[in-house]
Amino acid sequence: MTRSRATVAALVTALLLITAGDSGRGLFSPGAIARAASGRHTRGDYDGDGRTDLTIFRPSTTTWYTRYADGTADALVWGTATDTPVLGDFDGDGRSDRALYRSLDGTWSILGSTVGALSAAWGTAGDQPTPEDFDGDGRTDLAVFTPATGVWRVALSSTGVEQVTPWGVPGDVPVPGDFDGDGRADHAVFRPSTGLWSILNSSGGTDSTIWGEGLDVPIAGDLDGDLRADFIVYRAAERRWWVRLQSGQMTTVDVGLTDERGLPVPGDYNGDGLMDEAIYQPQRGTWHIYWTGVPGSQQNVQWGLPADTPVPADYDGDGRADAAVYRPWNGNWILSPSGTPGATTITAWGDVNDLPVPGDYDGDRRADVGIHGIRLAFSGGHSFNAPAWLIARSGGGTTANAFIVSRSVPVQADYDADGRTDIAYRVFGDWFLRRSTLGVATVTLGGDLDVSAPADYDGDGRADVAVYRPGLGRWSIILSSTGSRADVLWGFARDVPVPADYDGDGRADLAVFRASESRWYLNRSGAGPTSVLFGTDNDIPVPADYDGDGLADLAVFRPSTAEWLISSSLTSATTTIMLGNPNDGPVPRYR
Repeated sequence: MTRSRATVAALVTALLLITAGDSGRGLFSPGAIARAASGRHTRGDYDGDGRTDLTIFRPSTTTWYTRYADGTADALVWGTATDTPVLGDFDGDGRSDRALYRSLDGTWSILGSTVGALSAAWGTAGDQPTPEDFDGDGRTDLAVFTPATGVWRVALSSTGVEQVTPWGVPGDVPVPGDFDGDGRADHAVFRPSTGLWSILNSSGGTDSTIWGEGLDVPIAGDLDGDLRADFIVYRAAERRWWVRLQSGQMTTVDVGLTDERGLPVPGDYNGDGLMDEAIYQPQRGTWHIYWTGVPGSQQNVQWGLPADTPVPADYDGDGRADAAVYRPWNGNWILSPSGTPGATTITAWGDVNDLPVPGDYDGDRRADVGIHGIRLAFSGGHSFNAPAWLIARSGGGTTANAFIVSRSVPVQADYDADGRTDIAYRVFGDWFLRRSTLGVATVTLGGDLDVSAPADYDGDGRADVAVYRPGLGRWSIILSSTGSRADVLWGFARDVPVPADYDGDGRADLAVFRASESRWYLNRSGAGPTSVLFGTDNDIPVPADYDGDGLADLAVFRPSTAEWLISSSLTSATTTIMLGNPNDGPVPRYR
């Protein structure tokens, strides 16, 4: 395979494009990867523990999926499908911020971990984002490199002054990093045609060295702890890292499997202050990490594989939820009906990138297989892509509905108490409900950071519009019976909302699953608060009424073993069902 200079530049400065089932993007910056120039920030560290977190940006759903070093994980919707994810600590709190660069118009959208959402225009069409801390104030500066002219434009966060620096020629690849150890990022470029690195030191003077070949990916990072960026290239054809330290020592490191090319994702994964060599192999969705200075320490982590999605529902109409998974890469639904123990059915319905949206859309008390995806539509002699619901009804026949709302997320539920699931979307804080009996309604509740949590909290038979804000542990609910809004605190950061009727009083209870403790915290509307230890920190909560007694049962799906563990509220016994594939990963039902 031959890559042009422009292709190599795009691979480096546009961070890293990872094809993970639905074009998930992983993150790395070509600058001082291990730590920012100030030494206070680890690149890609979203929780401030000093270790790089595994992160993928999925353009098809504009979702950031992060797996933290302690094994917990979360998902956050932020950005648009054409945005490029960029790394940096833009608010100086020692944690990486979710940030995106829009190459079409030079817009930066930053979700600061302390200051909240920010937006700024910095750059023009064709510029490449090169964010680093160029002034040493502990905050990442907005910066772009113009490939056609070799000019850098930096907005210094300490003064607000624009710094314009010509450094490079057309075809050069920008690789900013702190090469002189003064705590400020230096302008640096890699010339693929000759392997030349040219550095303009912020402390004064210039340096250059020859290291690498035309198709290599250049990376700057501190591998020996001298606080200076070293010269590193990743050679994909050999699956090998070529390292030249500032001291002159040279070495190579092989990371990953020999039968598959990987993409470089360096970072400080063990928190020792040194950059670790790492690659992501998209065909397997596996990260391979080599801890610098620790021989034989390669760590293999599954994160990003196109995965089965747990979609429990009552598909056979026996009043009990069935274990079921949706396999997005082939559109198959694999069901284990509770009414026929040991049997498995497979239904082909869906396509790559579709989201499963099961529900009883025809009111026959059996869940229907449904998907939400983008399909070609026609209107006024024009064709265009639009969101659509495609439903295979359990009673027979199929239904296609185009409820067209841009950038929509499905939030299906029975909002009008007619026993049929209604098609519904959420776009940021706007909910669009196509009620099967009462018609279309629009409700406003929530924001970008909130997790959708519709359920019948007031017991009137109708689902209430509701959101959960993980950062505050706050539930906001618009009660369908009165139209009033209720705000309740229940949960902490990173808790997963799992509302359901756990006490059988006909009302959904506020509930969260705390993965770090493997504990469920239930605020039961009829029986009071309680907590239950069930599952492990890597399990996916999938509560539902599996035994048909009218009470939701605690249940988890374990991706590592493809096991469903169900704690019956009727008998207190735990049932284990094997369904799915090992290492299958979750897609949240609501986002």
